[in-house]
Amino acid sequence: MRKRSGRWFAALRGYTKPTNPRDSAMQTLTLDEKPPVRVRPRRADAVRRAPETGEHERWFRAQVAQGLAEADDPAAAWVTHEEAQASWSRKRAELAKRVEGAV
Repeated sequence: MRKRSGRWFAALRGYTKPTNPRDSAMQTLTLDEKPPVRVRPRRADAVRRAPETGEHERWFRAQVAQGLAEADDPAAAWVTHEEAQASWSRKRAELAKRVEGAV
């Protein structure tokens, strides 16, 4: 559980209604006042990057739509698991030869 700071309790006290009108500790704000709003630095960065996030979201959705359209195409060439394993085995062997030759 996170440790609560004094500021957290002060903010909480600002949102609570006094249970006893004579309790001065609970009467920190009048009805027309609002507690101060603080923005955390990381949240401020996220808000500043929001337009970039929207741009990435549009790009990502376009890529997914393109992939689904290609998968639905009857002329799509499908590769079996065994074919993919064999292809990667050949690529790894070629890379290993290049690394051995460079040493």
